[in-house]
Amino acid sequence: MYTNVDVFRDSRAVPCAGSRAAHLRRLVLPLCIVALSAWGLPASVTAAPHYQPHEQMIMPDTLVPGGRVSISQFTSSIPQDDLLRQFEEAWTQPDAPPPMRSQRDGWQVITHLDGPVIESVELRRQGPGVQGRRVRWTPDEKAAGTLADDARWFGNLLPKTATALPAITHVDGGHRVSTFVATTDDSVVRLDNWIGRRLERQGYRIIGGGPNASQTGSANQAGSTKQTGKDGLGDTRAVFYARDGEEVALTVSKQANRQFAVMHWRRA
Repeated sequence: MYTNVDVFRDSRAVPCAGSRAAHLRRLVLPLCIVALSAWGLPASVTAAPHYQPHEQMIMPDTLVPGGRVSISQFTSSIPQDDLLRQFEEAWTQPDAPPPMRSQRDGWQVITHLDGPVIESVELRRQGPGVQGRRVRWTPDEKAAGTLADDARWFGNLLPKTATALPAITHVDGGHRVSTFVATTDDSVVRLDNWIGRRLERQGYRIIGGGPNASQTGSANQAGSTKQTGKDGLGDTRAVFYARDGEEVALTVSKQANRQFAVMHWRRA
């Protein structure tokens, strides 16, 4: 279940949501274009990735048009050239295309085909060691359709005055989790009520709100939490919904002169 801290953190980070999707595309698209144009069709066998010690997954199994992407990051005390050489040796196989090296935005990049998976590791010097990140792209012909269905579902919850940003969907613990962001000139109250009514028409029920009123605002009996700004008006509302194993966390907030809705939808 989502925590209130997660929801309010996401509401404050709304302006970054679009840039996060753009950053994902910037990482993945050059990788796919270079690899596919150079190698053609991959083999059918996929090996388990050779992860570095203390490697952290920052974006697991995320849907993008045409496939799924996983992004992780790590640091290493091994010199950059030696680490690149280790990857190159580990990825060089008799019956596979050789790894490719390139440079992008100050990063040294090495890319290879791992069966149907395109895997890339980017390295740059950081102090005596290196900072690294790994991107794995797996083709999935159903990904585009799934993303379109998710976007259509969220769009049907919004008023016509709202504009939806590109969604991010990933698989976590056997569940599909989607993050949606929309912006509008409508008030926080109107946007919150509009989306809430449509969720309830689909059978979702309110199961909780945000932090205690003594910490951030006042919580009403229905489970919605309202944070109050300097003008005395509600600037943030957070509500949690559930339906038959699904969970929805909705945060509506005002930032500058725009209102934002951030929704997390978790289902099997």
